[in-house]
Amino acid sequence: MAAELRRQREQKEREEAVEAELQRRLEAAKEAWLREQEEKWEAEKGRLRTEWQKETEAQVAEREAQMHRDFEAKQQALVEEHEATLERTVTAHQEELHAGFDAAKKVFQDQIDFWTKKCEQMEQEVEAAKTRKSMEAMQHAKSQVQLVQLCQAEAEGRFVLAHSEEVQHLSTVHEEAFALQALIHQWLQMQQTSEWEAAQQEQDSLYKATVAEHAVERQRLQAAHDQAKAEWRAASEQVVAVGEQSAKREEELLRGFEAKQQALVAEHERKMAEHLNERTKSVTVIETEHASKLEGLQRTHSQVIWDHEKTARQQQQQLEALKQQLEASKTRNQELERHLQETGQAVAGQQKAEQAVDQLKREFSQQMTQMQEEIEARQEQRARALRDLKAELLDELTSPRAEAYTLDDAASADPRRVLEEPDPWEIVSYTHTKYNDDVDQMVRTMKATLIDTETVARQDIVEAEEGHWPTSAAVVVRAAEETRRDIRAAESQQWLCVMEQFSLQYQEVLVVDEARDRRALHDQRAAAVKC
Repeated sequence: MAAELRRQREQKEREEAVEAELQRRLEAAKEAWLREQEEKWEAEKGRLRTEWQKETEAQVAEREAQMHRDFEAKQQALVEEHEATLERTVTAHQEELHAGFDAAKKVFQDQIDFWTKKCEQMEQEVEAAKTRKSMEAMQHAKSQVQLVQLCQAEAEGRFVLAHSEEVQHLSTVHEEAFALQALIHQWLQMQQTSEWEAAQQEQDSLYKATVAEHAVERQRLQAAHDQAKAEWRAASEQVVAVGEQSAKREEELLRGFEAKQQALVAEHERKMAEHLNERTKSVTVIETEHASKLEGLQRTHSQVIWDHEKTARQQQQQLEALKQQLEASKTRNQELERHLQETGQAVAGQQKAEQAVDQLKREFSQQMTQMQEEIEARQEQRARALRDLKAELLDELTSPRAEAYTLDDAASADPRRVLEEPDPWEIVSYTHTKYNDDVDQMVRTMKATLIDTETVARQDIVEAEEGHWPTSAAVVVRAAEETRRDIRAAESQQWLCVMEQFSLQYQEVLVVDEARDRRALHDQRAAAVKC
């Protein structure tokens, strides 16, 4: 009886300890979660304030940069237009120069064609003179042909010079053409005067001098050819001598290689004989060591057999002890089956708790859906209000009252006032996103807390089933239900706080948005009057 009372008292103390531990864990989790949410919200407010200031400064800087870019674009357009005008002027001047050059080129080409035909005609006359005139007449015709070719080369040289200087002024090209034409006319007149005979004699003397120079050059080339041929013969003889010396050197190297190879073979045979003798000695030593090791292994084998028999006797004793433990385990299994029947009720209670959690999740999802529908309805209401505002603005701009808006009123409108305030619907979007993130974080935290509590409860049930300490499954189920009830209450309270905070922020955004719409309407009227 005393043992039963002591067991009940210990069981009650353990149940109270479990309840106290669960309550402590729940309070610690709630305080940590609330403290974490408060710190996150303070940090988020500071970050929002900093981002709003940075965005305002960035908008002002962007507007100034846009004005600077517009000015640079206009300046660049003026520069490009001026460059295009200059390019058109230069192109027209170049086309005029090219036209003049083409005309001069045509004149030169006509002169070249004329002298080409004249040269062909004289060549034909030379060919005819070969059969009906003397050698003197043929020399005279050849000198005339050479003179004509000289004139043609001079004309071509002047044409090439004129082509390289095509960028000069058109007047210079015309002057060179007129000078060339005068030179050709003067040369034609020389054929009718006595100077033609002197020029012919000079050409004959030049031709004879050229023939003499060619003969001297031919003799010099022949001498150089003979010298090169002699050098080539000497080099060939030297190559033959070098080849004979190389053959002798190769034979000597081959004889030396064969001698070295024979010496290496003899050295290898000597080393192989020494290695064979050493290997024979090593085999003898190894056989002796193997015999001694074999004796040692036989002794070790006998010792192992004796140890094995001793181990078999010990295992037989252990088997008897295990049989006794098996009987004790059967008795303990019967006790565990009785404990399992008791814990069946705990499992049923746990299923009820899980059903309650599922119901809580469904209610939370319905609240989220309802909140999303309210947000969408307010967004639709704002869009409709904006459309009405635009229509009203259009009516006011087209009405006679818009003419009463003066330029002084437009000058008094500071466009940077709009930039000094944040976009309210950006705040709405960010607040909505932040609200969703807070709700998701809250759900994850509650799920983690619930999972931890259920894990502790299941561990307690397992320990109770294993018999480490006697307890009642009903106590564990009751603690789990209390934990879920506390979590549900904390969740409802946090939901109300978040909803209230979001409502206040949404009202502030609507007020800011309304003020901005009024200022935007004022600025649009000013812009319309300026236009």
